[in-house]
Amino acid sequence: VLWLGSFYVMYGDVNPTVAYGYSQGAELDWLNVPRGLLGLSFDQEYGLLPYSPIFVASLLGAWLMARRREMRGYLIGVMLVIGPFLA
Repeated sequence: VLWLGSFYVMYGDVNPTVAYGYSQGAELDWLNVPRGLLGLSFDQEYGLLPYSPIFVASLLGAWLMARRREMRGYLIGVMLVIGPFLA
């Protein structure tokens, strides 16, 4: 609340993007989400997978857990814990 309040005091709006000159109606275009996720995953300079290939193993492990019925509950628990950090 204090963070948003500081934006209101400095810029007259609680939207954090106002500091970067956002325009009214500027919103997320859902068509760009897949391209953005691919860029965040495979970019040569800032991508996750070139610098942390262990995440490929984690995706493989999640797939294997999803295939086994007795492990699906654990996978759901892991996703409930990790999901908010990825969002």
